[in-house]
Amino acid sequence: MPNTKTIQKEEEFRLTSNNLKIRCIPGDAHLTTSRIYLNNQLIKNGTGIVEAQPDIHQNDEFLIVNTINKPGNQSDFASITVIFENQGSERSWAFSSPEPDYTEVIYQIKIKII
Repeated sequence: MPNTKTIQKEEEFRLTSNNLKIRCIPGDAHLTTSRIYLNNQLIKNGTGIVEAQPDIHQNDEFLIVNTINKPGNQSDFASITVIFENQGSERSWAFSSPEPDYTEVIYQIKIKII
């Protein structure tokens, strides 16, 4: 049974058009699973680099859940980068936390479209 820690984050993204490209990029070579929800509906699930291109509107809300498995003898850091690209502009969030006492770290990232 993994020793798990959950880290919650909240962010905002300013809408410039309805087309959005999302990328979740894992760090530190750990096995990372990403699930992307739009308004509580799963739109993408995968391991490694995960990409989605949903149509969005103001007040939509994303929940991005990244499960990072850290087997022994690897980096103590749990890291993930989330990138939103919209109409030529890009916003990225890099999350990294030293977690030597946990074998599994779950990031729950809420991003509201404003």
